[in-house]
Amino acid sequence: MVVVRAHFLDQLVRCRHNGLVKVIAGIGRCGKSYLLLDLFRQQLLEIGVAPEHIIALELARPENLRYRKSENLLEYIRSKVVDNQTHYVLINDVQYADEPIDVLNTLLHERSLDIYVTGSNLKCLTTNIPTQFRGRSETVHLFPLSFKEFRPAFESDDRTAWHQYLAYGGLPEVVLESDDEKRAQLLTNLYRENFLKSIVEQTTVTKPAVLESVLIAVASKVGALTHPAEIAASLNHKATFNTVRSYLKLLEDARLIRSVRRYDIKARKYVTTPMKYYFEDTGLLHSVLGRQALDESRLAENVVYNELRLRGFTVDVGCVIHRQLKDGKSLSHRLEIDFVAERGSRRYYIQCVARADASEICQAKAALLAVRDAFPKILIVEGHAKAHYDDDGVLHIGVFDFLIDAESLVL
Repeated sequence: MVVVRAHFLDQLVRCRHNGLVKVIAGIGRCGKSYLLLDLFRQQLLEIGVAPEHIIALELARPENLRYRKSENLLEYIRSKVVDNQTHYVLINDVQYADEPIDVLNTLLHERSLDIYVTGSNLKCLTTNIPTQFRGRSETVHLFPLSFKEFRPAFESDDRTAWHQYLAYGGLPEVVLESDDEKRAQLLTNLYRENFLKSIVEQTTVTKPAVLESVLIAVASKVGALTHPAEIAASLNHKATFNTVRSYLKLLEDARLIRSVRRYDIKARKYVTTPMKYYFEDTGLLHSVLGRQALDESRLAENVVYNELRLRGFTVDVGCVIHRQLKDGKSLSHRLEIDFVAERGSRRYYIQCVARADASEICQAKAALLAVRDAFPKILIVEGHAKAHYDDDGVLHIGVFDFLIDAESLVL
C-alpha cells in the first residue's frame, strides 16, 4: 500500500520558492522522512526539476557522519550547486548537525537554495526553528494517517475499519502490519522505546516512572477536563505540581499529546484551567493504557479533534453560560461545547455524539443553541448520516461522512 499524503505534499509544493526554511514537524514515526525524501523528491522530478538540482542528505545515516560538523555540511551543499538555478536542499534529521540553527541561517542567505528539513521534536528543533527564524520559516505539521488515508488499507466495511482505526491508530508502519497481535506489539514497542525512552534520554526527566504515570493519567481522562494539580494528587504525592506540569510540557513537545484550552464564548476570553488533552494517535493511547477498554465516544472525539487540526483549524473547547427560569427563579449553569474550530473568518461550534440517543442529542444541542451568534452549529453523530439541518438549524452529519469528505464543513 502506497499512501500519497496528498494534503501535506500539496503544502510543501505551495511553499516552494518562498524564501523560508520549510520545517516538517510531527510525532515520531509518522512518515516525515518518507514525505520529504520520497514523495516530495519524486514530485519535484515530475514537475521538471533536474536531479542535479536536488541536494538530499540523511544525517542519521552512519556514512554521513562527517556531515554532522557544520563546516563539512555547508561545504558539501555548496559543492553540489552546479549553476545559478534553484537547488532544493532536503535535510533529514537536521538535529544531528552540531549547530543546526547556524547551518540553516547560513543556507537561508544563499539565494539559489530552497531549504526543507525534518528534525527531532525531543531536541525542540521543530519549535526552536520557528522561534529563532520567526518570519523566516514555515512549518508543515505532519499527522499520522487520517481515517480517509487509512480506509483504503481495509477491504472490510466502514464500521470494521473504524474500529480498527480507533484501536490501532494511523502510524504508517502499524497500518501496514496485517496481523492485529503484531500491531499491538509494535505499538507497545514504539511507545516504550521510541517515545518514553527517548524522552528520558534526551531531556531533563529524573523520574521516568512518574513521567509514565502522568501519561497514563492523561490517557485515562482523554477528552475530559484535567488539571495538573489533580494529576499530582492522584500520584499520591510522588510528584509536585511543577514536576507534573513540566512533564506534561515534555509530552507535548514530543507531540504525544496536545492540550486544548477552554474558551468562554460569551465573555470572549480563555479560561486557564482546567483544560483537555488529546492524543496524536489513538493507537498510542491504547498502548499507554495497556489495551484497556475506552469509551468509543472519547476515542471518536479524539479523532475528530485531530481531523480539525489536520484541516488547518485552531481548536478550543467552548463553554457558555445558560440561564433559565425555574419555579420563578433564574438559574444559570455552564454548558460545554466539544470544539470551537476557527480558520480565518470561519468558525464552527461542534458537538460529537457517539450514539444516536435522543437524550444525548438533546443535551448536546442545548449547549449549541445557548450560543446566540450566527456561526454554524454542528452535531457529528455515529456512522453514516447524510448532512441535514434539523428544525433548530443545527447541522447533523455522520462521523464517517465528516472524516472522508475534506469539504464536509464547507456549508
